[in-house]
Amino acid sequence: MTVDITLFLPELFQIAIVLALFLQSVLKPGHAKNGGAWLPLAAAINLVVAGFSLESRGIILWEAYQIDGLSQFFKFAVALGFVIAVLTCLAERKTIRYRPGVRFFRPMTGSRLKTPSAP
Repeated sequence: MTVDITLFLPELFQIAIVLALFLQSVLKPGHAKNGGAWLPLAAAINLVVAGFSLESRGIILWEAYQIDGLSQFFKFAVALGFVIAVLTCLAERKTIRYRPGVRFFRPMTGSRLKTPSAP
C-alpha cells in the first residue's frame, strides 16, 4: 500500500499551525501581545497549500478515506476562513490600543448584578 502524502498536506499544515499556537500559549503565556508575528505568513502558506491541493484525488487508508473535489474545496474554505480571521485580528490589534490595568468587565460589576434583597 502506498500513501500519497500530498493528499494530507492541508491537514498537516493546519495541525502544525494549531500545535504551534498551543505551544506558544503554553510556553509564553504573557507574550500574546506581539507573539503571533509568524501567524499571517503561516496562514498564507496554508492557503497556498490548500489551493494547490484542490485538484488532488485519491482513495487512501485501505479505501476508507476518499479525497474528492468537495473535500478539497472544504479544506480550502477552512484555510481561507483562517486567513480572514487572522487578518481581522491583526486589523483590530492595530486599532485597539492596549492598556494594562483596564478592567474589561467593569460595567458588569456594581449595582446591575446585585441580587434583589429578600422581603
